[in-house]
Amino acid sequence: MKFWSGTAFMKTAEMPAVARMLDDAGFHGLLVSDHLIYPKEMKTVYPGHESGKPFWSPETEWPDAWVLIGAMAP
Repeated sequence: MKFWSGTAFMKTAEMPAVARMLDDAGFHGLLVSDHLIYPKEMKTVYPGHESGKPFWSPETEWPDAWVLIGAMAP
């Protein structure tokens, strides 16, 4: 069995240390999320959520996926 972990909603500064910890624990990989654009005010209904709004705040950190992968590489 292979184990993977996601990084969404983690604090960006903590991700490299978490990646090392997961590597040491035998995890096989990490999943990295990104959003290129996120408006502070949404004028349309967000799909899939009953409130019509995303469940994360506009201040949520979405680091660039490729830069994050490089920072987490051993």
